[in-house]
Amino acid sequence: EPNEALPDYVVNILLLGIDNRQDVTEGGRSDAMLICSINTQDGSIKLTSIQRDLLVTIPTKKNPYKITNAYSWGGGQLSMATVNQNFELNIDKFVTINFYGLAAIIDYLGGVDIELTKTSRINYELKKEPLPFDTNPNRDKVEAVAGVHHLDGMQAVTYARIRGISGENDFNRSERQRKLLEVLLEQVMQDMSLDRMVELISVAMPYVLTNMSASDMATLGMQVLSSGIVTRAQQGEDLMEQMRVPMDETWKYDESNGSSVIAFRTTARKQENIEALHTFIYGEYIPAN
Repeated sequence: EPNEALPDYVVNILLLGIDNRQDVTEGGRSDAMLICSINTQDGSIKLTSIQRDLLVTIPTKKNPYKITNAYSWGGGQLSMATVNQNFELNIDKFVTINFYGLAAIIDYLGGVDIELTKTSRINYELKKEPLPFDTNPNRDKVEAVAGVHHLDGMQAVTYARIRGISGENDFNRSERQRKLLEVLLEQVMQDMSLDRMVELISVAMPYVLTNMSASDMATLGMQVLSSGIVTRAQQGEDLMEQMRVPMDETWKYDESNGSSVIAFRTTARKQENIEALHTFIYGEYIPAN
């Protein structure tokens, strides 16, 4: 059940990235899971990653499983219910996109500028993408030098998906996912207007599965625009705060159902994450009545 004690001036939307190599957004596991919290009073936006291998209680299931399984078993609805039950939240909106849809949207925006290290594996990873998923296999390669690089849609999505970099783990991957969304937000807000927002919504809708209508998105977007976010973007201010669950020092690697998982160290550590997440979003912990 959603936490009815939470104030309604913050709209929490569950963002689900599906690793499907086809033009669908149903089925499969959620390779990326993020909570986008939009404060309709001040226009602030907060983004929280939930690690896909986190061991949680999934409604209707007897045993705990990785949170990524919730989408394959019950889509956006079960994913929202799982997050609500485990973190005492009130999410009732979700947006699902597969990574090729995200690439198409980024291409429509003209690409994105991302700061990379010289250890980037974008070129190597893109070689493994079969046609027709990568529609531009003859693009210029990303130079292996540290600095800001202009990436097209497939390159940007590959940046957010890379695995196998020495010394990294899935926490680094989720950090790149948040970074990509942050940079995209900063980019689109430089010249955002009501007409531009409606245009972007119409471009994005064919690529997503959501229980939000275009009207819902436009209304929420207008509330954000009225906060002065465009001016803040033009002045170079940060537009998005970030967090991830589980927090450092509160988790451990474990095994469940025959596979490696990330688990909270103790029940108290899980509660610590719940309270920290509430404080991040609302400024305080708000337990259910």
